[in-house]
Amino acid sequence: KTRKLAGQVCMDVSVFEVDNSVNIGDQVVLIGWQGNCHINAEQMAKKIGTITYEILTGISKRVPRIYRD
Repeated sequence: KTRKLAGQVCMDVSVFEVDNSVNIGDQVVLIGWQGNCHINAEQMAKKIGTITYEILTGISKRVPRIYRD
């Protein structure tokens, strides 16, 4: 399920609006697929008013990556 960004991205922190259906430990997908939902870096950039390069270089190394073919 997609979630709305709450406020501005600040440094390497983003806050999203959630409801009671979200639990601590739930998986979050920033870029890629989850079930039938998909978002790529270009779509994310458009949603927050920036460019794709800024999205891809702005995700800090503290965020785990899982690469799949």
